[in-house]
Amino acid sequence: MIEEVPIVDSEEGAAVVLEPVAKKRGRPKGAPNKPKAPKAPDPAPKPAPKPTPPSESEEEPVPVKAKKKRVKAPPSSSDEEPPTPKPRRSRARTISPVMDTRQVASEVLQLLSNRQVTQAAARREKYRSWFPAT
Repeated sequence: MIEEVPIVDSEEGAAVVLEPVAKKRGRPKGAPNKPKAPKAPDPAPKPAPKPTPPSESEEEPVPVKAKKKRVKAPPSSSDEEPPTPKPRRSRARTISPVMDTRQVASEVLQLLSNRQVTQAAARREKYRSWFPAT
């Protein structure tokens, strides 16, 4: 028959395995409710030393840098489509400066109502295409 042998932890054969402790997130319990300390302002930059005026005998002409101009790429072959013009922005509606709150409220309600009606109509048309006409 089979003999049961008790397992005994020995210092030589057993290796101790420690699981890493999960790092807790968030604010610890009992932490003071203080705002963060403000950052120290950066020290003011030192002013540049003023150049001494050169004497008349040492004057040298200072070269002036020319501004660089952007070079546009030449148009490519005529096989490609011509560039599309930018869309024009519609002019904003001019609202008379003298409007009382009732007029503004009624206009806002009308705009919202129109939007809701158009969305409902679009939804109806979308689902109508799914089913055959009866």
